[in-house]
Amino acid sequence: GVRMYIKFKNPSAGIGEAALIASFTCFSLLGPFLAKTRKMAGKPGFETRCIVTWGVLGTSLVVLGYTLAWLFSAREPVTYLLALVLSNTSRNSPLSIALFWVISLVPALWLSPSPTSTGVTANPGDNGDVKRRTEFRVVGLRVRQITARKWYHLLAVILFSPGIILQPRFQALALIIALVLFCCVECVRLARLWPLADLLQAYLSRYLDSREKGPLIVSHTYLLLGITLPLLLSLLLLESSKPMSSSTPTWASSLVSDHLLGSPDSGAHAVLGLSGVISLGIGDTFASVVGINIGRRFLPGIPGTKKSLEGTLGAFGSMCAFSYAAVYLTRQLVPVTITIIVTLTSFLTAVLEAVTDQMDNLYLPAYFFTWSLLGMVVMGAS
Repeated sequence: GVRMYIKFKNPSAGIGEAALIASFTCFSLLGPFLAKTRKMAGKPGFETRCIVTWGVLGTSLVVLGYTLAWLFSAREPVTYLLALVLSNTSRNSPLSIALFWVISLVPALWLSPSPTSTGVTANPGDNGDVKRRTEFRVVGLRVRQITARKWYHLLAVILFSPGIILQPRFQALALIIALVLFCCVECVRLARLWPLADLLQAYLSRYLDSREKGPLIVSHTYLLLGITLPLLLSLLLLESSKPMSSSTPTWASSLVSDHLLGSPDSGAHAVLGLSGVISLGIGDTFASVVGINIGRRFLPGIPGTKKSLEGTLGAFGSMCAFSYAAVYLTRQLVPVTITIIVTLTSFLTAVLEAVTDQMDNLYLPAYFFTWSLLGMVVMGAS
Protein backbone atom coordinates (compact mmCIF):
# COMPACT_ATOMS: atom_id res chain seq x y z
CA GLY A 1 0.00 0.00 0.00
CA VAL A 2 1.05 3.59 0.66
CA ARG A 3 3.69 2.56 3.20
CA MET A 4 5.39 0.24 0.71
CA TYR A 5 5.19 2.93 -1.99
CA ILE A 6 6.92 5.48 0.24
CA LYS A 7 9.48 2.95 1.47
CA PHE A 8 10.80 2.20 -1.99
CA LYS A 9 10.40 5.72 -3.42
CA ASN A 10 13.48 7.79 -4.14
CA PRO A 11 13.36 10.77 -1.69
CA SER A 12 14.04 13.25 -4.49
CA ALA A 13 11.05 11.88 -6.39
CA GLY A 14 8.90 12.23 -3.29
CA ILE A 15 9.88 15.88 -2.84
CA GLY A 16 9.22 16.56 -6.51
CA GLU A 17 5.77 15.01 -6.33
CA ALA A 18 5.02 17.01 -3.20
CA ALA A 19 5.99 20.26 -4.93
CA LEU A 20 3.70 19.52 -7.89
CA ILE A 21 0.73 18.47 -5.75
CA ALA A 22 1.13 21.40 -3.35
CA SER A 23 1.33 23.97 -6.15
CA PHE A 24 -1.64 22.50 -8.04
CA THR A 25 -3.72 22.40 -4.85
CA CYS A 26 -2.85 25.95 -3.80
CA PHE A 27 -3.41 27.49 -7.23
CA SER A 28 -6.74 25.68 -7.59
CA LEU A 29 -8.07 26.62 -4.15
CA LEU A 30 -6.77 30.18 -4.25
CA GLY A 31 -7.96 30.83 -7.80
CA PRO A 32 -11.06 32.85 -6.78
CA PHE A 33 -8.99 34.81 -4.26
CA LEU A 34 -6.40 35.69 -6.93
CA ALA A 35 -9.15 36.61 -9.40
CA LYS A 36 -10.68 39.02 -6.89
CA THR A 37 -7.26 40.60 -6.34
CA ARG A 38 -6.94 41.12 -10.09
CA LYS A 39 -10.29 42.91 -10.24
CA MET A 40 -9.15 45.35 -7.57
CA ALA A 41 -6.20 46.57 -9.68
CA GLY A 42 -6.09 50.37 -9.72
CA LYS A 43 -8.65 50.72 -6.95
CA PRO A 44 -8.03 52.09 -3.43
CA GLY A 45 -6.48 49.50 -1.13
CA PHE A 46 -5.04 47.45 -3.99
CA GLU A 47 -1.47 47.47 -2.67
CA THR A 48 -2.65 46.32 0.76
CA ARG A 49 -4.63 43.56 -0.91
CA CYS A 50 -1.52 42.51 -2.83
CA ILE A 51 0.52 42.25 0.36
CA VAL A 52 -2.14 40.02 1.90
CA THR A 53 -2.27 37.91 -1.26
CA TRP A 54 1.51 37.49 -1.25
CA GLY A 55 1.32 36.30 2.35
CA VAL A 56 -1.54 33.87 1.78
CA LEU A 57 -0.04 32.40 -1.41
CA GLY A 58 3.48 32.09 -0.02
CA THR A 59 2.40 30.61 3.31
CA SER A 60 0.09 28.09 1.64
CA LEU A 61 2.78 26.88 -0.77
CA VAL A 62 5.47 26.59 1.91
CA VAL A 63 3.34 24.89 4.56
CA LEU A 64 1.59 22.44 2.25
CA GLY A 65 4.72 21.75 0.19
CA TYR A 66 6.87 21.15 3.28
CA THR A 67 4.29 18.85 4.87
CA LEU A 68 3.78 16.76 1.74
CA ALA A 69 7.50 16.60 1.05
CA TRP A 70 8.16 15.21 4.53
CA LEU A 71 5.34 12.70 4.08
CA PHE A 72 6.31 11.53 0.58
CA SER A 73 10.06 11.34 1.20
CA ALA A 74 9.75 9.95 4.75
CA ARG A 75 12.40 12.42 5.97
CA GLU A 76 12.84 16.10 6.77
CA PRO A 77 13.09 17.69 3.26
CA VAL A 78 15.35 20.70 3.98
CA THR A 79 17.97 18.58 5.74
CA TYR A 80 17.82 16.00 2.97
CA LEU A 81 18.26 18.57 0.19
CA LEU A 82 21.20 20.22 1.97
CA ALA A 83 22.83 16.85 2.48
CA LEU A 84 22.16 15.92 -1.15
CA VAL A 85 23.91 19.03 -2.43
CA LEU A 86 26.71 19.42 0.14
CA SER A 87 27.65 15.83 1.02
CA ASN A 88 29.45 15.21 -2.27
CA THR A 89 31.96 17.70 -3.66
CA SER A 90 33.26 15.69 -6.62
CA ARG A 91 33.37 17.09 -10.13
CA ASN A 92 30.07 15.43 -11.12
CA SER A 93 28.23 16.07 -7.84
CA PRO A 94 24.93 17.95 -7.41
CA LEU A 95 26.91 20.81 -5.86
CA SER A 96 29.03 21.11 -9.01
CA ILE A 97 25.89 21.07 -11.16
CA ALA A 98 24.28 23.80 -9.03
CA LEU A 99 27.41 25.96 -9.19
CA PHE A 100 27.47 25.47 -12.96
CA TRP A 101 23.90 26.79 -13.18
CA VAL A 102 24.85 29.93 -11.28
CA ILE A 103 28.00 30.52 -13.30
CA SER A 104 26.10 30.02 -16.56
CA LEU A 105 23.05 32.09 -15.67
CA VAL A 106 24.88 35.29 -14.78
CA PRO A 107 26.44 35.95 -18.22
CA ALA A 108 23.45 34.43 -20.03
CA LEU A 109 21.01 36.85 -18.42
CA TRP A 110 23.39 39.76 -18.98
CA LEU A 111 23.64 38.88 -22.67
CA SER A 112 19.93 38.05 -23.04
CA PRO A 113 18.06 39.57 -26.02
CA SER A 114 16.91 43.15 -25.62
CA PRO A 115 14.42 44.89 -27.93
CA THR A 116 16.03 47.71 -29.88
CA SER A 117 13.56 48.95 -32.48
CA THR A 118 10.47 48.16 -34.48
CA GLY A 119 11.11 47.10 -38.04
CA VAL A 120 8.69 47.09 -40.97
CA THR A 121 7.79 43.79 -42.58
CA ALA A 122 7.91 43.32 -46.31
CA ASN A 123 4.19 42.60 -46.72
CA PRO A 124 1.44 44.99 -45.60
CA GLY A 125 -1.60 43.75 -43.75
CA ASP A 126 -4.85 42.78 -45.40
CA ASN A 127 -6.37 46.18 -44.64
CA GLY A 128 -3.42 48.05 -46.14
CA ASP A 129 -1.80 48.87 -42.80
CA VAL A 130 1.92 48.28 -42.53
CA LYS A 131 2.79 45.44 -40.17
CA ARG A 132 5.62 45.97 -37.74
CA ARG A 133 7.83 43.59 -35.84
CA THR A 134 10.10 44.04 -32.86
CA GLU A 135 13.79 43.51 -33.48
CA PHE A 136 16.23 42.42 -30.79
CA ARG A 137 19.92 42.73 -30.17
CA VAL A 138 21.77 39.60 -29.07
CA VAL A 139 25.53 39.81 -28.37
CA GLY A 140 25.75 42.76 -30.74
CA LEU A 141 23.65 41.25 -33.54
CA ARG A 142 20.24 42.51 -34.67
CA VAL A 143 17.84 39.56 -34.89
CA ARG A 144 14.13 38.94 -35.37
CA GLN A 145 11.83 38.05 -32.50
CA ILE A 146 11.68 34.35 -33.35
CA THR A 147 15.49 34.12 -33.27
CA ALA A 148 15.58 35.96 -29.95
CA ARG A 149 13.17 33.39 -28.53
CA LYS A 150 15.57 30.61 -29.49
CA TRP A 151 18.20 32.19 -27.24
CA TYR A 152 16.35 30.64 -24.31
CA HIS A 153 16.23 27.27 -26.05
CA LEU A 154 20.03 27.33 -26.30
CA LEU A 155 20.25 28.45 -22.68
CA ALA A 156 18.19 25.39 -21.72
CA VAL A 157 20.68 23.19 -23.58
CA ILE A 158 23.61 24.71 -21.71
CA LEU A 159 21.94 24.58 -18.29
CA PHE A 160 20.25 21.20 -18.35
CA SER A 161 22.34 18.88 -20.52
CA PRO A 162 25.15 18.33 -17.98
CA GLY A 163 22.68 17.64 -15.18
CA ILE A 164 20.59 15.20 -17.24
CA ILE A 165 23.72 13.25 -18.21
CA LEU A 166 25.60 13.36 -14.88
CA GLN A 167 22.90 13.76 -12.20
CA PRO A 168 19.52 12.93 -13.79
CA ARG A 169 17.57 12.56 -10.53
CA PHE A 170 18.87 15.82 -9.10
CA GLN A 171 18.23 17.57 -12.42
CA ALA A 172 14.66 16.21 -12.52
CA LEU A 173 13.98 17.58 -9.03
CA ALA A 174 15.42 20.97 -9.99
CA LEU A 175 13.27 21.10 -13.14
CA ILE A 176 10.13 20.29 -11.15
CA ILE A 177 10.89 23.09 -8.70
CA ALA A 178 11.53 25.43 -11.63
CA LEU A 179 8.15 24.48 -13.12
CA VAL A 180 6.46 25.35 -9.85
CA LEU A 181 8.25 28.71 -9.82
CA PHE A 182 7.16 29.38 -13.42
CA CYS A 183 3.56 28.68 -12.44
CA CYS A 184 3.94 31.07 -9.51
CA VAL A 185 5.27 33.74 -11.85
CA GLU A 186 2.28 33.33 -14.15
CA CYS A 187 -0.13 33.54 -11.20
CA VAL A 188 1.56 36.72 -10.02
CA ARG A 189 1.28 38.22 -13.51
CA LEU A 190 -2.36 37.22 -13.99
CA ALA A 191 -3.38 38.48 -10.54
CA ARG A 192 -1.49 41.74 -11.21
CA LEU A 193 0.24 41.44 -7.86
CA TRP A 194 2.15 44.58 -6.98
CA PRO A 195 5.07 45.24 -7.35
CA LEU A 196 6.22 42.49 -9.78
CA ALA A 197 3.27 41.99 -12.12
CA ASP A 198 3.95 44.99 -14.36
CA LEU A 199 7.64 44.07 -14.70
CA LEU A 200 6.76 40.49 -15.61
CA GLN A 201 4.13 41.60 -18.11
CA ALA A 202 6.55 43.96 -19.84
CA TYR A 203 9.32 41.34 -20.00
CA LEU A 204 7.23 38.39 -21.19
CA SER A 205 4.97 40.23 -23.63
CA ARG A 206 7.84 41.29 -25.87
CA TYR A 207 8.42 37.64 -26.82
CA LEU A 208 4.79 36.86 -27.69
CA ASP A 209 3.96 35.74 -31.21
CA SER A 210 0.74 35.03 -33.09
CA ARG A 211 0.46 31.49 -31.70
CA GLU A 212 -0.07 32.66 -28.13
CA LYS A 213 -3.61 33.90 -27.69
CA GLY A 214 -5.61 34.51 -24.57
CA PRO A 215 -4.59 35.77 -21.14
CA LEU A 216 -2.03 33.04 -20.40
CA ILE A 217 1.62 33.26 -21.46
CA VAL A 218 2.76 29.66 -21.48
CA SER A 219 5.51 29.23 -24.08
CA HIS A 220 8.31 29.43 -21.49
CA THR A 221 6.48 27.01 -19.20
CA TYR A 222 5.85 24.62 -22.10
CA LEU A 223 9.55 24.77 -22.98
CA LEU A 224 10.51 23.72 -19.47
CA LEU A 225 7.75 21.10 -19.36
CA GLY A 226 8.86 19.68 -22.71
CA ILE A 227 12.37 19.21 -21.32
CA THR A 228 11.19 17.84 -17.97
CA LEU A 229 8.67 15.19 -19.04
CA PRO A 230 11.06 12.99 -21.09
CA LEU A 231 13.56 13.01 -18.23
CA LEU A 232 10.88 12.01 -15.72
CA LEU A 233 9.62 9.25 -18.00
CA SER A 234 13.12 7.86 -18.54
CA LEU A 235 13.73 7.79 -14.78
CA LEU A 236 10.33 6.19 -14.26
CA LEU A 237 11.26 3.43 -16.70
CA LEU A 238 14.56 2.93 -14.91
CA GLU A 239 12.94 2.68 -11.48
CA SER A 240 10.09 0.49 -12.75
CA SER A 241 12.52 -1.94 -14.34
CA LYS A 242 13.94 -2.71 -10.89
CA PRO A 243 11.53 -4.96 -8.93
CA MET A 244 11.08 -4.30 -5.23
CA SER A 245 12.20 -7.88 -4.66
CA SER A 246 13.88 -10.46 -6.83
CA SER A 247 10.71 -12.54 -6.91
CA THR A 248 8.40 -9.67 -7.82
CA PRO A 249 8.93 -8.59 -11.44
CA THR A 250 7.17 -5.47 -12.67
CA TRP A 251 5.59 -4.74 -16.04
CA ALA A 252 8.49 -2.46 -16.91
CA SER A 253 11.14 -5.01 -15.95
CA SER A 254 9.73 -7.37 -18.57
CA LEU A 255 8.98 -4.78 -21.25
CA VAL A 256 12.07 -2.61 -20.75
CA SER A 257 14.79 -4.84 -19.36
CA ASP A 258 18.01 -3.81 -17.64
CA HIS A 259 19.80 -5.02 -20.77
CA LEU A 260 17.86 -2.45 -22.77
CA LEU A 261 18.05 0.65 -20.62
CA GLY A 262 20.71 -0.29 -18.11
CA SER A 263 21.77 2.45 -15.67
CA PRO A 264 21.35 6.22 -15.84
CA ASP A 265 24.83 6.24 -17.38
CA SER A 266 23.75 4.21 -20.41
CA GLY A 267 23.51 5.65 -23.91
CA ALA A 268 19.82 4.76 -24.09
CA HIS A 269 19.00 6.83 -21.02
CA ALA A 270 21.09 9.70 -22.35
CA VAL A 271 18.96 9.83 -25.50
CA LEU A 272 15.62 9.34 -23.73
CA GLY A 273 16.35 11.79 -20.91
CA LEU A 274 17.62 14.41 -23.36
CA SER A 275 14.67 14.07 -25.74
CA GLY A 276 13.36 17.52 -24.84
CA VAL A 277 16.78 19.15 -25.04
CA ILE A 278 17.53 17.47 -28.39
CA SER A 279 14.19 18.25 -30.07
CA LEU A 280 13.61 21.75 -28.68
CA GLY A 281 16.96 23.13 -27.62
CA ILE A 282 18.81 21.80 -30.65
CA GLY A 283 16.45 20.76 -33.45
CA ASP A 284 13.83 23.49 -33.17
CA THR A 285 16.50 26.16 -32.69
CA PHE A 286 18.62 25.13 -35.66
CA ALA A 287 15.54 24.78 -37.86
CA SER A 288 14.62 28.38 -37.09
CA VAL A 289 18.08 29.95 -37.23
CA VAL A 290 19.23 28.08 -40.35
CA GLY A 291 15.91 28.54 -42.12
CA ILE A 292 15.77 32.29 -41.46
CA ASN A 293 19.36 33.02 -42.41
CA ILE A 294 20.12 30.70 -45.32
CA GLY A 295 16.78 29.13 -46.20
CA ARG A 296 16.01 29.58 -49.90
CA ARG A 297 13.83 26.62 -50.93
CA PHE A 298 10.44 25.84 -49.44
CA LEU A 299 9.74 22.23 -48.61
CA PRO A 300 8.30 20.41 -51.63
CA GLY A 301 4.83 18.94 -51.44
CA ILE A 302 3.65 21.22 -48.62
CA PRO A 303 1.65 24.11 -50.13
CA GLY A 304 1.64 27.34 -48.16
CA THR A 305 4.45 26.29 -45.82
CA LYS A 306 6.89 28.86 -44.45
CA LYS A 307 9.48 26.24 -43.53
CA SER A 308 12.55 25.82 -45.69
CA LEU A 309 14.39 22.71 -46.78
CA GLU A 310 17.64 24.13 -45.40
CA GLY A 311 16.05 24.66 -41.98
CA THR A 312 14.74 21.10 -41.87
CA LEU A 313 18.13 19.70 -42.85
CA GLY A 314 19.74 21.88 -40.19
CA ALA A 315 17.37 20.48 -37.56
CA PHE A 316 18.02 16.90 -38.67
CA GLY A 317 21.81 17.23 -38.74
CA SER A 318 22.07 19.10 -35.45
CA MET A 319 19.87 16.60 -33.57
CA CYS A 320 21.92 13.69 -34.90
CA ALA A 321 25.24 15.33 -34.00
CA PHE A 322 24.15 16.32 -30.50
CA SER A 323 22.68 12.87 -29.79
CA TYR A 324 25.82 11.08 -30.97
CA ALA A 325 27.93 13.38 -28.77
CA ALA A 326 25.73 12.76 -25.72
CA VAL A 327 25.91 8.99 -26.15
CA TYR A 328 29.67 9.14 -26.66
CA LEU A 329 30.13 11.16 -23.47
CA THR A 330 28.26 8.53 -21.45
CA ARG A 331 29.69 5.38 -23.09
CA GLN A 332 32.84 6.46 -24.94
CA LEU A 333 31.35 4.86 -28.04
CA VAL A 334 28.22 5.10 -30.16
CA PRO A 335 26.61 1.68 -30.77
CA VAL A 336 25.25 0.94 -34.23
CA THR A 337 21.73 0.40 -32.89
CA ILE A 338 21.73 3.78 -31.13
CA THR A 339 23.04 5.42 -34.31
CA ILE A 340 20.19 3.95 -36.37
CA ILE A 341 17.54 4.86 -33.80
CA VAL A 342 18.78 8.43 -33.35
CA THR A 343 19.08 8.99 -37.10
CA LEU A 344 15.55 7.79 -37.85
CA THR A 345 14.02 9.58 -34.86
CA SER A 346 15.80 12.84 -35.71
CA PHE A 347 14.58 12.63 -39.30
CA LEU A 348 10.96 12.04 -38.25
CA THR A 349 11.11 14.84 -35.67
CA ALA A 350 12.61 17.28 -38.19
CA VAL A 351 9.81 16.47 -40.64
CA LEU A 352 7.16 16.98 -37.94
CA GLU A 353 8.68 20.34 -37.01
CA ALA A 354 8.58 21.35 -40.67
CA VAL A 355 4.95 20.50 -41.41
CA THR A 356 3.29 22.29 -38.52
CA ASP A 357 3.04 25.88 -37.31
CA GLN A 358 1.47 25.07 -33.96
CA MET A 359 3.06 25.37 -30.50
CA ASP A 360 5.66 22.61 -30.60
CA ASN A 361 7.25 22.84 -27.17
CA LEU A 362 5.22 19.88 -25.94
CA TYR A 363 4.67 17.51 -28.82
CA LEU A 364 8.17 17.56 -30.35
CA PRO A 365 9.76 16.11 -27.16
CA ALA A 366 6.94 13.57 -26.84
CA TYR A 367 7.37 12.57 -30.48
CA PHE A 368 11.16 12.21 -30.18
CA PHE A 369 10.87 10.26 -26.91
CA THR A 370 8.20 7.90 -28.23
CA TRP A 371 10.05 6.97 -31.41
CA SER A 372 13.35 6.60 -29.53
CA LEU A 373 11.81 4.30 -26.94
CA LEU A 374 10.01 2.28 -29.59
CA GLY A 375 13.24 1.82 -31.52
CA MET A 376 15.09 0.74 -28.39
CA VAL A 377 12.42 -1.80 -27.48
CA VAL A 378 12.42 -3.25 -30.99
CA MET A 379 16.18 -3.20 -31.58
CA GLY A 380 17.41 -3.77 -28.00
CA ALA A 381 19.76 -0.76 -27.80
CA SER A 382 21.65 0.06 -24.62
